[in-house]
Amino acid sequence: MIKNLRKNLIFLTLLIFSLGILAGCSKDNKVTTPLSRSEVLMGTVVDVSLYDSNDEKILDRVFEKVKDLEKTLSINENGTLVDEINAEAGIKPVKVDDDTYTIIKKGIEYAKLSNGLFDISVGPIVKLWNIGLPEAKVPTQEEINEKLPLIGYSDIELNENDKTVFLKRPGMMIDLGGIAKGYTADVISNILT
Repeated sequence: MIKNLRKNLIFLTLLIFSLGILAGCSKDNKVTTPLSRSEVLMGTVVDVSLYDSNDEKILDRVFEKVKDLEKTLSINENGTLVDEINAEAGIKPVKVDDDTYTIIKKGIEYAKLSNGLFDISVGPIVKLWNIGLPEAKVPTQEEINEKLPLIGYSDIELNENDKTVFLKRPGMMIDLGGIAKGYTADVISNILT
């Protein structure tokens, strides 16, 4: 079930990402040859084409922002805010930037809307697979069952005034992979409009 949910979320995220980029391109002042750039970021190909401008600085701004978000929201990157939140689980709240706070808050909202079917605290389960790493494997049901008690979005505590995030139980981990690309698409769209 988690595997199918993750596949569906990745597909939906990529669809939203593509639509967000297209929606951000104005149809006024059409340029005969679009200005395009592609880079592999956030574990996927980010492809942006401008049809109304030949200004490279716009693409620079877009890709700088995506790189900033990747450095903040990724896990296993050693030093991202999400890694710090996970490392401090059960210990203390972590002060975060506006983007990180907003995306975690949205993740909790979606978890509530789905009655926990979408849950950003699924990190301990996702980590069992070690996706993209040399030690990648399919975990046993026993390993999964061992980590299930660490899942629960209701144990993520947000402090709006201080912009802090606290995972109440040691061993908890958030994984924003199911929401980060869609959020990034929205940010790109805002830059392009």
